[in-house]
Amino acid sequence: MNSRFLVFLIPLVVIAIFWLMANREARLAHDPTHKGFFERNGTTLGFVFILLVAFWTLFLVTLPYLYMVVESFHPKLPPLKRGGPEDFLTVAQYKSFFVTPSDGTWNTNHMVAFIFTILASAAVTVLNFAICYPLAYYMAQAGSAQKVRLLMLGLIVPYWVNEILRAFSLRLLMASKGIINQILMALGVTDG
Repeated sequence: MNSRFLVFLIPLVVIAIFWLMANREARLAHDPTHKGFFERNGTTLGFVFILLVAFWTLFLVTLPYLYMVVESFHPKLPPLKRGGPEDFLTVAQYKSFFVTPSDGTWNTNHMVAFIFTILASAAVTVLNFAICYPLAYYMAQAGSAQKVRLLMLGLIVPYWVNEILRAFSLRLLMASKGIINQILMALGVTDG
């Protein structure tokens, strides 16, 4: 099966699974003997899931962003000079964003791109409020439990794209023909 096909198939399968779970949960919600997740599976498994989500959030979302912020204060150096006397914290990267290094004039290219990004972000924010606020009001006031679950699924799934791409990139790195395995084989650590 083609891996490009899987990129589109897996989110559809996940959506279908969540839709089936929402339907099942809606049927069970009317049953007075129905138990919640922690009651059914125990607190240990519940806390394991919470810790896994916290681990994912910390190590695969938060720390990479913090690393990028720290790196933005270092000068551009080749790998061999990293950590040496030329590697120090500086605001030169940010200065070059505003001022052209060659002649000291305003860097209009960066400023136009920055202003366009801010305007596009503001437009997307206004559009999100225009769409999501009435939807949230409907969900809070008039929506049935099943419709609310499906709407929440429709709102959350697009945010998974970043995490899905990250998971696929890790899969490519860790696969049997991935770069990490190739390096380990070249070093003689593994045999394939």
